[in-house]
Amino acid sequence: MRIAISSSCLTIIILLVVMIHCSIINKNYRDMEINQNINDAFDYAVKKTTSSYNSGLSGFTSTVNNSESMLHDMMLIFNEAFKKSINSDGTFTISVLYADTDNMLIDILITEEYSYGFMNQKGKTSCERTIRFKN
Repeated sequence: MRIAISSSCLTIIILLVVMIHCSIINKNYRDMEINQNINDAFDYAVKKTTSSYNSGLSGFTSTVNNSESMLHDMMLIFNEAFKKSINSDGTFTISVLYADTDNMLIDILITEEYSYGFMNQKGKTSCERTIRFKN
């Protein structure tokens, strides 16, 4: 009887250690995957928006006086390129923190909320960058 109780306790302890280890590994792997994915998608969207601005596509010209419409056009191109290049099941929020159309600077914050497979835990990551468009 004593051997059965001891072996049962040992089995439960081993199972708990394995479950905790797997959840930590899963969380770290998911965090690395999300951060790399969001950074790559951000870089692609910045390149796409910058090339569109520099080549004069989508109505971008140096004679545009309406800075709000130019910012709106830039963000449309950025959002479309970001959405096309992201591979995640999370929910994204893209915010413009600062925009200076005279110096062509835009500060963008992307926040992703996602869930882990184990116990439906939630995670959140963000990426903030300043983009400078060359005149």
